[in-house]
Amino acid sequence: MPIKAVCVLNGEVVKGTLFFEQENPDSAVKVTGEVTGLSKGLHGFHIHEFGDNTNGKI
Repeated sequence: MPIKAVCVLNGEVVKGTLFFEQENPDSAVKVTGEVTGLSKGLHGFHIHEFGDNTNGKI
């Protein structure tokens, strides 16, 4: 069974949704999605092992 996760970007300008899927623990992670609101040019991103689990509340 594939392992799946989602990342929702909800900034003032930058917004989007990224989907992560891994067929099994030994396979590569496939990342798909769309991000809007970025300036023209090249951009990159990095992934933390643990995300923000506060759901916007501290």
